Amino acid sequence: MNHLQAKGLFELQTELIDMKVDMVVGKTIDRVIEQISGLKYQIHTEIHGLRDEMNQRFSSLDNRVVAVETKLGMVNDKQDKISTAVIQYAFKAGWAAMGLCATYLFYLFCTFHK
Repeated sequence: MNHLQAKGLFELQTELIDMKVDMVVGKTIDRVIEQISGLKYQIHTEIHGLRDEMNQRFSSLDNRVVAVETKLGMVNDKQDKISTAVIQYAFKAGWAAMGLCATYLFYLFCTFHK
C-alpha cells in the first residue's frame, strides 16, 4: 500500500469511529433526555397528588374549625343567656326583698304608733 492509500484508509477509519462515537453518544443523550422527561413527569404527578391531598386535609381542617367555632358560639350564647337570666332573677329577688322589708317596716311602724 502506498502512503496515500494508507492515509485515505486511516481518515476513513477515523471518520467511521467518529460516526460510531457520535451515534453512541447521541443514543446515550436521547436515553438521558427520556429519563429526565420521565422523572419530570413523575415529579409533576407526585406534586399534583400531594397538592390534592393537602387541599383535602385543609378542607377537612376547615370543616373542623367551623364546627368548633359553631360549638363555641353556642356555648357562649348559652352562657350569655344564663348570666342574663341570673342577673334578672337577682334584681327581681332584690326588689322582692326590698318590698318585704318595706312592708315589714310599715307593719312595725303601724303597730308601734297605735
